[in-house]
Amino acid sequence: MKNDPKKFRITNTMYHIFWCLLLISALLTATIHFERHSHFSIVKQEMQQQLKSQESVNESLRNELLLYGSDTYIERTASERLGLVKPDEIVFYSSEE
Repeated sequence: MKNDPKKFRITNTMYHIFWCLLLISALLTATIHFERHSHFSIVKQEMQQQLKSQESVNESLRNELLLYGSDTYIERTASERLGLVKPDEIVFYSSEE
């Protein structure tokens, strides 16, 4: 008898197993990417909201900077921080404080 080396043959079962494993790995990869995309979409929305709030803060600071040094700014600051009032102003105090 001849000593024939056995050749590797791809059987029908092996062929089906290969395609099943390939399909499963593709589905897992798609699921992982979908979850990442969803997570980063939420993060993006949160960052856009934060950006809008920071833009409004920046705008108010710009407006305050324009007033800085003017008589209106000095009067408002003296009134708010130091409690100073003009001689003709009437001050009302709340008893809740």
